This record gives sequence, structure tokens and C-alpha cells, in this order.
Amino acid sequence: MKNVAIIGCGSFGTALAHVINSKGHNIKMYGYTIEECELINNEHRCKYIDNYHLDESIRCFNNIEDVVIDSDYIVLVSPSYSIKDLCKKIRSYYSNQKIILASKGLDNGRFLSEVIKEELNVY
Repeated sequence: MKNVAIIGCGSFGTALAHVINSKGHNIKMYGYTIEECELINNEHRCKYIDNYHLDESIRCFNNIEDVVIDSDYIVLVSPSYSIKDLCKKIRSYYSNQKIILASKGLDNGRFLSEVIKEELNVY
């Protein structure tokens, strides 16, 4: 059983949380707003997915440290324009966890993998 940090709790992040959780792994999600976190923690649902309830073991936090600090994997599922800033927030708590990039797009013409490598000093 692994501890998986999912950064982004939109519809895709929530779907990934469900699938990874169903394989027996512990899930902590990072939500940008307290409202998103409360909806996941209290009602076990994502505001973007109607009529679906998450497993009660999936928890969401508004503090990125709480999500990343004890994780084995970090799944980045946020919009491409926010990857660089998120990596800056993660940097202090990053300790060679495996990074899984599930976001699509570019950041000012650069591949997101390049941005992650640069910001987290991973090569």
C-alpha cells in the first residue's frame, strides 16, 4: 500500500483518486479552496461530477504540506499554467517521491516535464 498525493481535485484528479484508491492505496488530495476540500471530506463528492460519491478514506487538504510530506507518489493533475507555482510550493517538502504528470499542455511553450525537472531539481 502506497501513500499517494493528488494535486488537484477537479474531475480528472477525483477520477484518478477513485481508481488509485480502489487498488488499495491511501489517497490525500490537495484542493485549491477550502470549499472544495470540505465537499470532498464531508460529502465525499467532487463539485464537477454529479451523482458520484468518493470512498470516505479519501481526504482532501488545503495545505500542500499535509498532502506531500509523507507521500510515496505525487500525481500532478492541475492545469498546465499552475504547474510551475505548484512545484515551487512542493519543493520544500519534496524528498524524491515519484512524480506522475497527469496534466496536459505547455507552460510558455515548454513541456511540463521540463518545468517540473527544473523547479524540483529532478533529473
